[in-house]
Amino acid sequence: MLRCGNNSLSKLDVSKNTSLLYLFCYQNSLTSLDVSNNTELVTFYCGDNKLTSLDVSKNTKLTTLTCYKNNLSSIDVSKNMELVIFNCFSNAFSVLDVTNNTKIETMNLVDQTVAVTATYSDGYYRISLADLVGKDNISNVSVETADVSISGNYLVYKNKLSSLVYNYTVKNATISKAMNVTLNITVGSSSSFTASLSTCEISSLTNVAKGIKIKWNQVSGASGYIIYRKTTTGSYSKVKTIKSGSTVSYTDKKIADQNGTVYTYKVIPYSGSTKGSGTEVTTARLTGISLTSVKNSAAGKAKVKWTATTNVDGYQIQYSTSSSFASGKKKTVSGASKSSKTLTGLVKGSTYYVRIRTYKTVNGTKYYSAWSSKLKVKITK
Repeated sequence: MLRCGNNSLSKLDVSKNTSLLYLFCYQNSLTSLDVSNNTELVTFYCGDNKLTSLDVSKNTKLTTLTCYKNNLSSIDVSKNMELVIFNCFSNAFSVLDVTNNTKIETMNLVDQTVAVTATYSDGYYRISLADLVGKDNISNVSVETADVSISGNYLVYKNKLSSLVYNYTVKNATISKAMNVTLNITVGSSSSFTASLSTCEISSLTNVAKGIKIKWNQVSGASGYIIYRKTTTGSYSKVKTIKSGSTVSYTDKKIADQNGTVYTYKVIPYSGSTKGSGTEVTTARLTGISLTSVKNSAAGKAKVKWTATTNVDGYQIQYSTSSSFASGKKKTVSGASKSSKTLTGLVKGSTYYVRIRTYKTVNGTKYYSAWSSKLKVKITK
């Protein structure tokens, strides 16, 4: 054990003390400290110094680390997985990752000061949540300061602030910690600032029972999205305004249930009066059909029947011994007028689940309807 706290030390060399377990050097004037050789350290107090950096990557046995009231802008504790107590308040961290430190029971980051930039446009100031807590923690932020709200991936407020208090939660296997942080805010560019929103990309268009489901990628900084739709010969019309930057799906139920009708969609992100762009994606509307019967018609066979529909290219049948259709097989039946198909190679004594959907090829792309409800049949022959 080495106790040398409450002094005026500007230098401390512990490189030869390789068996050191406990080091107390708080309340000195240390600007640097090398503990890379002290691999046996379990308790380390270095708070209230002038440290600008601290490397504890070799101190993997640490259970207690207090480094409060220094000038640290970052610290890597990913290797310190035995940490139980971690006090690091009154530094200059912008992001602190403790996802590997699943044994932490006490953690103090109160009075943390961070300098960030707020941008101004459309009468509002905006601070990026990613700048405050890191992009992986954006969804865990709440605000305590009055008249400050969260919109998309930004903190938004109308009147100038000199400080701000917010909470965010660090989650891993065993801990959930809230950290209050006060920020000194430097207001950035003037009202001429123009927000930049990246292109919104549609990830999928899917036929569902009551419409077409649109999914898109979330755009950083967007406070919402505007969905547009057009037919092959028409122009774009607005379908829906989504007033949340974190919403990334919507089902368009206002389309005509006409098999084969081709629709093109785009999703435009917005923040205030600023709008981004969106990629165009096309699909064909296909309504589902129902199975009328599935019967064990002969040895190892089942005859599947359905009501034929129009303006499709054919049908796809899926069957499996699993009700969730895991490892299910698929058979394609060409021709809209077809209304039955015999499945072969089925195992006697097994129960099979069967469902069906329609398909149509438009400009070289095959589109499908939603799956029908499933029927089951037991193979007794």
